[in-house]
Amino acid sequence: MDRLKVKVAVYMILLNHEGKVLFGRRTNTGWQDGKLSLPSGHVDPGELPTQSALRELKEEVDIKVELNQLEIKQIAYRKDNYIDFYFLIKNWTGNPSIMEPSKCSELIWVDINDTKDQFAPNVLIATQRALKGSTIFSEFES
Repeated sequence: MDRLKVKVAVYMILLNHEGKVLFGRRTNTGWQDGKLSLPSGHVDPGELPTQSALRELKEEVDIKVELNQLEIKQIAYRKDNYIDFYFLIKNWTGNPSIMEPSKCSELIWVDINDTKDQFAPNVLIATQRALKGSTIFSEFES
């Protein structure tokens, strides 16, 4: 029997002084296109999730974050064989901007309690749980 192979992703919850979270609208990615998601990315081979988070923040939204500013808030397992790490970040250097316009059509600051817009479902739930301080582990069907 083959062993399960999983992919690992990181999601960064950037929380501003007004209590809003930075989301980007996905485009041309093949996953949840048109919906809002957090700055995120895959963990590369030989890379730790924290290293991936710092790299992805620079690559996707052009901000710099120190390692001690990453606070793990959620670890989630998706049935599509992903393990997701959600980090909360309250301080950074730089102004977030779109660095990958072929994958992100807009960046917006969102009140996480105002869920009128279209969010990637697992991302919204994990973010809400992370900000409420509830359980650190979640499982999602998709």
